[in-house]
Amino acid sequence: MGNSTSYNDSRMAMSILDCGRLVIWPGKNADDLAMVYVLLLGDTYSEALTVTVAQPGSELRIAGIEWGRP
Repeated sequence: MGNSTSYNDSRMAMSILDCGRLVIWPGKNADDLAMVYVLLLGDTYSEALTVTVAQPGSELRIAGIEWGRP
């Protein structure tokens, strides 16, 4: 697994784990830089999402978010 970030306040505790990155995948657009699989882990729940990061021009942008496990 990759990097881990934890958040904790009175309402919620959550860890975010960077579980892997792709730089080549089917359906990749010309501006896409990476696809990152992220786990969100809490005390009573867990969820996953895939984030596609693109760079159209000079700015980084989130090109897509897909919720759920593959």
